[in-house]
Amino acid sequence: MLRVPQLDTDAVRLLNTSSDPIIEFQKIYGDFYVAGYRVGAVNDTMISGKLANKTFFDAKRAVAEGKVAWAKVHKSIHELSASASNEGLIRVEAFDSLMDFHSTFSVQTDDDIVRMGDVAAKNKQRAMTIAARATETLWKDFSLGYEDTVYQDVVDHLCDRGLVTELLLAPFATLREYQYLLARRRINMR
Repeated sequence: MLRVPQLDTDAVRLLNTSSDPIIEFQKIYGDFYVAGYRVGAVNDTMISGKLANKTFFDAKRAVAEGKVAWAKVHKSIHELSASASNEGLIRVEAFDSLMDFHSTFSVQTDDDIVRMGDVAAKNKQRAMTIAARATETLWKDFSLGYEDTVYQDVVDHLCDRGLVTELLLAPFATLREYQYLLARRRINMR
């Protein structure tokens, strides 16, 4: 970081004048501020699957035998039923942050299997060039080179182009200005 993060004037006023400064501050600003950015690009292909297997089996067998005066009666009942089912689902998700490419679908047919292979292969080709594409975009569109400083006014444009891959969040409570304002207030209240 080139400069120490500072609270804006509204935040300072709130900490100085609110009856419950910590709670009021959290309601408006939350617990964290963005302390840093990781600039680059992201490419990912995920193929996931799940399988459910259901089986049901039912068997009944009964034998009845009896004698009635002059005749012998024999009755046999035999039932057998079985059921089995395999239910599967394959899900494909692929994206590339530089190309604003995003594909999500479930594989259900043979055509979907072919599509899955095509999407994965094409996205792999994009992934193999992502570092060069990110570097070129950063240089051509933003005049940023390796380890250059990124200023706040550029960050929104970087986010819009899919070039911010991570945010470093830091708690407001660690800011010296925040701590100082609360400590000064406690001293003044004595």
